[in-house]
Amino acid sequence: MMLYGSSFLLSRLGRHEEAVDAATKCVELMGKASHTLGRLGAAQAKSGNVAAAEAALQEMDSIAERRYISPYHVALIHCALGRLESALDLLERAREIKDAKVLWMGVDPELEPLHGHPRFNDLLRKLNHRLSALSMLAADSFEGQELIAVLPFKILGTPMENTGDEYLGIGLADALITRLSSVKRLVVRPTSSVLSYRGATVDPLLAGRELSVNFIVDGSLRRTDHRIRVTAQLVNVNEGVTRWAEQFDEDSTDVLQIEDSISERVATALLPQLTRDEQHQLSKRGTDNAEAFESYLRGRYYWNSYTESGLAKALECYNHAIKLDPEYALAYTGIADYYNWLGVFGIRPFAECSVAEKDATGKAV
Repeated sequence: MMLYGSSFLLSRLGRHEEAVDAATKCVELMGKASHTLGRLGAAQAKSGNVAAAEAALQEMDSIAERRYISPYHVALIHCALGRLESALDLLERAREIKDAKVLWMGVDPELEPLHGHPRFNDLLRKLNHRLSALSMLAADSFEGQELIAVLPFKILGTPMENTGDEYLGIGLADALITRLSSVKRLVVRPTSSVLSYRGATVDPLLAGRELSVNFIVDGSLRRTDHRIRVTAQLVNVNEGVTRWAEQFDEDSTDVLQIEDSISERVATALLPQLTRDEQHQLSKRGTDNAEAFESYLRGRYYWNSYTESGLAKALECYNHAIKLDPEYALAYTGIADYYNWLGVFGIRPFAECSVAEKDATGKAV
């Protein structure tokens, strides 16, 4: 996904050869699908290589004979080629079949050549969109709230050990983000914003400044025999000091207890006077089944790979978690995420995916 995004930026900068190279690598890593081929075709078109852009369109037509190809992503190539009417025809089609990507139509920079076109404006009205400048929320928008980020936990151990616990480093961070977000006085950065810090020695103060937060939760974990040892610290970014630090040593099958302990300590350090409702929200577990929880953590790890195969593995993990605990709401939300993003990536028609997504969401609620 970083290659996908950088390909677009490189095209905008006029560095077309690099843009095509990044898009090509993206296709190699994520596979041939609507979004990857759409980006490659658009990059080729922007570089002036019309023949290569046409080849991408032909490949998408060929794939469409056996699986879903999003008309929105095809429209991006036509737009880059300057074929605005063809692009608008495809966007109309995307709206008619409720393709997930139409949610971005009003703010998608790749559609800028269409801005002001009567047909495009009519499309935006039908979608209840409007063109407007995008703006980031300033920190002072969160008056009375603490901004916090939880970095992926570093896995300790020698390369020879090959513990295979990377899923736990990301999954535990993701679980803490979900748990801490239940406290309204805390504004917690989403998992997607901290993934770039995984697997590396990171200065938490630098990470905190880059993420524009007041506090950072940073930590590491090591599995030894049948025990898991987690070290965590809460760093005040503005003051450059550690507000709280602790080590947890639990049975390796009880990651739930570690999540409980860390979330409670962090919230108490930030908000000493937790209300009864905040204490209740913070103490709520998604499940009491440790094996189901660990299966969910594995699912979040695979989910954050943002590849078709990774999403499929995530779905297997969520289903396994539900088999262990049929009342595990978070696992159902994971399944809903899976079907939602199949539509966003143009892998399946969104009208088809949304039925399964709504079913899973309803069960979660």
